Amino acid sequence: MKFVNQTVELFDFAMGWPLPEYVKTQGESKHQKKIISFLENEGFEVIKIVVANKAGNSDIIACSPVGQFWKIEAKHEEYKLEPLQFAKLKKFWRKKAVCIAAYGFEDFKLKYKVLLTSSRA
Repeated sequence: MKFVNQTVELFDFAMGWPLPEYVKTQGESKHQKKIISFLENEGFEVIKIVVANKAGNSDIIACSPVGQFWKIEAKHEEYKLEPLQFAKLKKFWRKKAVCIAAYGFEDFKLKYKVLLTSSRA
């Protein structure tokens, strides 16, 4: 695994990818469980945030096998990021974290794959 490029285009992609038509409606907690399991199988250390000390924090934080910090906001397919959630993700993205707004598990997998293939050597 390589470090992910930190370009504006990738950030826009990870935040605003149009939802695939095949995404099925599930609750956010089901998406979170699938995302966590997927990342752990990829060698990530993962923490699910249940209660945060500040509003707008991401649902999932993770450390990749090469030490890169990831923040993932798992959303129900029909909902959008709150402005505070978007602002916090962008703040961490500027500090070189990988930030994803995942609208379902399939959406997460798609973004994960694209971000990995867009990595620097």
